[in-house]
Amino acid sequence: MTGLARKLNIQTKEGDGWFADIVSNGTLVVIYYSADANKNRTGKTYSELKKDFTDHPENYKTPVRVEINEAIYNSRGDLLHDYRNITTAGHVEPVSMGNEFSIYPGIH
Repeated sequence: MTGLARKLNIQTKEGDGWFADIVSNGTLVVIYYSADANKNRTGKTYSELKKDFTDHPENYKTPVRVEINEAIYNSRGDLLHDYRNITTAGHVEPVSMGNEFSIYPGIH
């Protein structure tokens, strides 16, 4: 992911995190979780959110709303939609395997 972050110029601040989701048609959706943007929603940095998910998975059985920024690229790497400077709704939910979670766009 470091190479992808460099290519897309993703620079995380302390307390932030990001996810990349490749859709079946090759579209790439990049989700950025900002601790500052979530100060009033979750009150957690990305690391704290991750620890809370591990320590209290029962709190995440239904999606938990967070504020995110996102960018969408086509399969050639062209930027289709740029929401990097606009905070929008997202949600945290467990992934189908193991004790991990992901952050997705939209309110589930």
